[in-house]
Amino acid sequence: MPQSTSRTLAHWRIEPGFDIFDICTKAEPGTLHCHPTYNFGCVLEGAAQLDIGGKTIPQPMGSVVLLNAFDAHASTWLERENRYFVIYANDDAWSELLDRTHAHESLRFIEPVTDDNILFHMPRGIRLELHARPANVGLADIACLLQFCISRGKAREHGSAPRDMPEAQAILQNLSPDPTAETAEGVIRVEEVATQLGMSRFQLSRLCLANHGIQPRRLKLQLMVARAQLEISQGTSLTDAALAAGFSDQSHMSREFRKTIGMTPREYQDVITPLPRD
Repeated sequence: MPQSTSRTLAHWRIEPGFDIFDICTKAEPGTLHCHPTYNFGCVLEGAAQLDIGGKTIPQPMGSVVLLNAFDAHASTWLERENRYFVIYANDDAWSELLDRTHAHESLRFIEPVTDDNILFHMPRGIRLELHARPANVGLADIACLLQFCISRGKAREHGSAPRDMPEAQAILQNLSPDPTAETAEGVIRVEEVATQLGMSRFQLSRLCLANHGIQPRRLKLQLMVARAQLEISQGTSLTDAALAAGFSDQSHMSREFRKTIGMTPREYQDVITPLPRD
């Protein structure tokens, strides 16, 4: 049976790699997860709390949320009605933003939640324009948002961030589902990944926690969900998307999908704009 959701949403894809959601949700608990994207978000109505890095941070109405790729977090929505607007930028989209703003590739957000009222009105303005005249919103507008984050001291260059080190990249590569594999999710085990990387499971776990704030198995599931999202956005059937992402069946994909992005694969399929295949 499909899992029900308390969310309604609108979706736009203004450029390849940029997905934007306007989400209305009822009160619901958060589950620790991460996204392979950089996120600009703002709380338009209601309130939430963000659990990240061992801290619980309030997200009142008017707050801005800035998350780097693979920042493990849990968002708990607190009010009867909550509205959240969020822009997701994948790696390629983030690189385009860095080029537009002439920023170094080490640029990262430095605080996950801010109550900067001036910054808040930038994504809010993008949302209003998307609802009124979506063709008027493009890459230049998101680049302006990032530039404003930089000028307001919310993002800065870090040199080599821990998760950008070769060992961290190797972990992500080895935990990511292999689209050419013909094995089910349970076959590629965390122990095997540790062995491939020449480390113990304890070492792998410690590195995952240090670099991503999440255990290897949970990180692996997040990468599988990201793969399923890509497959669905390219028009792949839910059955084939589950297989391509490494899930043993659709039920398993649906459970992890719901935990990660707050909706079922079917609901995601209903709202997402199909992406052209390469």
